[in-house]
Amino acid sequence: AIAEQRSLVGETSADETQVKAVKAMVAELESRREQLRKLEAERLESRIIEADGSRIAAESTLRQQVEQRDRLKKLGDNSVTPREVSEAETAVEVARAEAGSALAQCTRLKAELAAVRAGLFSGDGSREAADARQRIDELKVRLLDLEAQNTRHIARLDGLRSSISAQNAKLNERSHAKIAAPVDAVVWSVPASTGTHANVSEPLVTLYDPATRFVLATVRESSAYRIQPGDHAVITFLGTGKQVNGRVQSSSGSGSRVDDSQLLARLPDNRDARAHVRIAVDEWPAEVAGTSPFDQIGLEVTVSIDGSSWFKRWLKG
Repeated sequence: AIAEQRSLVGETSADETQVKAVKAMVAELESRREQLRKLEAERLESRIIEADGSRIAAESTLRQQVEQRDRLKKLGDNSVTPREVSEAETAVEVARAEAGSALAQCTRLKAELAAVRAGLFSGDGSREAADARQRIDELKVRLLDLEAQNTRHIARLDGLRSSISAQNAKLNERSHAKIAAPVDAVVWSVPASTGTHANVSEPLVTLYDPATRFVLATVRESSAYRIQPGDHAVITFLGTGKQVNGRVQSSSGSGSRVDDSQLLARLPDNRDARAHVRIAVDEWPAEVAGTSPFDQIGLEVTVSIDGSSWFKRWLKG
């Protein structure tokens, strides 16, 4: 889409350049045609003046010939021969024809002048103007084609920009995600750090659900392998002395992963290392229940598992 957008931008720019060039050519031809129109109008005005002069002269000659013929007719047959009367009639007809021709010439030239003033050209003197008119019409057709093509390109370009914008919006949405916890919980730990890659096998955030309260005890790793899930535990709350029963759910630490096949090998010295044991409590005493499960976080207890006793901090309530 981006490559097509760049191509359309180039084509649109080329179209606009051609449109400007064609408009400039049309304007130049229109200007030249206007000059020709003015020149033609001036030429016709000059010819009309000459034609009017010829018409006036022809009409004057006609009047004179008519007067001459009428005078001969009045003199009668005794003074004028038939031949003289015939010649006078002929002269009148010739004068009338010349006057009619002069009038027609004036009428035609005035019509041509009106047409020129209206932008229409005719006659031999308007050949260049006619060529200019034809070229202008051709360029205007080309201009319409270019403008239509440019409109299509702009519409397509707008569509591509909208599509690219929508794709960018989708990419922005996919560049981050909102993760919602399934229950109201407390952020217990954040193993992942900013900038690290997310992995399905590694937790991003560890949450604590107060509805599943437990005790987290700390023991030496060297002793953790002796603690197994299901072992009985006794939890004593400091301050109240209240005791409750519990069961080991799980343990973590290198010592907790030792099995019988490894007992024959030399084990590392883990006397200073620590393992964590998670213990589920059967029933919480009313004295420490509190108004909310969050109130129990941080309470201190001692835990005895199978008769062994360690001082613990109750990390979760």
